[in-house]
Amino acid sequence: MLKIKKMWPFKRGQPPKRWWQYLALAGIVLTVNSMMLMLRLLPTFQVTVATVAPHMHLPGPIMGINTIASPLERAFHFQLQGDPCSDPNATQEQKNQCLEGTSGSGTYTGDGKIQNPISKGNALFFFTPADITIDNGSVRNLWGLMLFFVDMLLALIIALNGLRVIFAGSVFRYASAIENLPGILLAIIVAHISLVFMTMMIGLNNNMVEGIYTFAQTNPNIHRSASGFGAGDKKLYTLHLFFPSAFQTDEHTYESQTNVTWQDAAKKWPGPDAPQGSGASSTSIDVKQFNQDMICQVYQINFDRTRRDKLFGNGDGAPLYMYLDSVVRWMKLQTDAHGESINPQDQADLNKMSGTMKSDIATMGVQPLKWYQDWQQMNDEIDRILKDDFKYTRTLPDPFFTSRLQYNVAISYLFFGGARGPDPQSGPDYIGDAIIYSCENDATGTTFQLVPDKLDFTSLFDNLQSLGDATQIVAKILALMFLAQMIIRLFFINLYIITAPLGIVCWALPGKVGQPVARLWLQGFISTVMVQFLMVVALIVIQVLLGNMLAFVGGDPNHIIGNLSDGTLRDIMRIACLWFVARIPSLIGNAPMRTLTSAGQMMGQAVGATIAMQITQFQMITQVASSAVSIAGAAR
Repeated sequence: MLKIKKMWPFKRGQPPKRWWQYLALAGIVLTVNSMMLMLRLLPTFQVTVATVAPHMHLPGPIMGINTIASPLERAFHFQLQGDPCSDPNATQEQKNQCLEGTSGSGTYTGDGKIQNPISKGNALFFFTPADITIDNGSVRNLWGLMLFFVDMLLALIIALNGLRVIFAGSVFRYASAIENLPGILLAIIVAHISLVFMTMMIGLNNNMVEGIYTFAQTNPNIHRSASGFGAGDKKLYTLHLFFPSAFQTDEHTYESQTNVTWQDAAKKWPGPDAPQGSGASSTSIDVKQFNQDMICQVYQINFDRTRRDKLFGNGDGAPLYMYLDSVVRWMKLQTDAHGESINPQDQADLNKMSGTMKSDIATMGVQPLKWYQDWQQMNDEIDRILKDDFKYTRTLPDPFFTSRLQYNVAISYLFFGGARGPDPQSGPDYIGDAIIYSCENDATGTTFQLVPDKLDFTSLFDNLQSLGDATQIVAKILALMFLAQMIIRLFFINLYIITAPLGIVCWALPGKVGQPVARLWLQGFISTVMVQFLMVVALIVIQVLLGNMLAFVGGDPNHIIGNLSDGTLRDIMRIACLWFVARIPSLIGNAPMRTLTSAGQMMGQAVGATIAMQITQFQMITQVASSAVSIAGAAR
């Protein structure tokens, strides 16, 4: 029976791994970092690198690539090109380039595609800083102290193995002491270079996070689609236009186009730019108030009949070209009867003004604004001739001047009136050509915020104001959970750095009793460092797919699932996204990751308890005040 068990193939155990086989992990890390270091020299990579902290100057090794490259740079005296974004003597132009994300390797493009789940301008979620972990002086000193203890322990282990070798001459069962010496020597080497290994791991994490973040931010093929659901913030936006028609009868033609988008309207019927310093708005100014992902519906279209009647009459432009004809005839009369003279070329230009204006108005559908441009040029030309050629009468008579002023006011109202009104002097007609849109931002569009701007939860009055919108409080709590997780993660990294020599030396303990401890240290350190990359990947995935997910989950935007409001549905999606990313550490399942998850939950409980205590305190104060008022009333 014993012979059968020995021959049974399924009982054959796996051969134990030799010590050199554990170097595979270090080899993989070194190879990947070498590749990333070569990428560091590419100019395109240097330009497109982006962090998530605008205006933030990261000390020491600025980003992940530098975290790896800096030891080599010190060794070979290799200095990378100076970064103007961190140069206090940089010019204003260089600073502007930094803010725009077009210069340097530590800049932020300002794009809201991938938002920060903690707070704007804070790189804690996306970056493991070297100056408070592996490059911190206190941490290095504590690591050196642990290394001293390890050296003493290993010296003791070598002495004990020496005794075993001495006894091996007479007792062969102690001969295994020779086999332990390579492991002890390896433990000594690894413990002394553990700081280099941990630097490489932290740098690798920063490289991977920076690489995927920059790729997602700069790649135009990766974008968040519009969900089709509004954010619940409807407002009216006026778009000043000019409908290219001189006929009042075309009012119905333009005002019936209720399906025209603001993009199409601004492209088809643009008005002229408003004069500088006038304070008026125009098409080119109005389009800046719209976002590409806005959900807009036409609220009102105004085709200004009254101003067209004053300027164009029955559509032939008689008021304008007859005014010009009258002015030209008056100027000619001045040359004939009052001794004024006009340059022949100027006289030829004056003679063509009336006909040119009539032609411009007739071809308004082809060149909508040519009549307006010619009107300005013709009046400037008339003023110039009066000033340069005339000797006695250098200004227009009051009737002509008043008429020109009235026409200019009508033109200004037509272009820049913006559907104001109705006009009390011209009946129910509104002033100016314009379309008023009722718009709201897309629920997952450019105005979407993953977390609130303000995360303070200690203000009683702010908490009372937030009671009407519980989803905002939940989003704030989840953001604070992220903050707690990232802080605890840094504490764990420093703990693993300091205890690295102890964790490694356990691998060399006699009888292999310490190998589980060394394995726990290695797994804990790698998972704690690299979980940041996993969380960033999850963050990118949810934000890129947020619009598509909301469009699928919400159903019809006009009949939202569960009769939810647009704002509530958006907040539910935001909470789901934040909760998903917050639970990523639990996927790894080891002790430090469970602690990170518990730390986030603890922060949520602390915030909830703080708010509950504040509300209870407010209720007690209110009750005491009401009781005092009642007692005072009874005493009277």
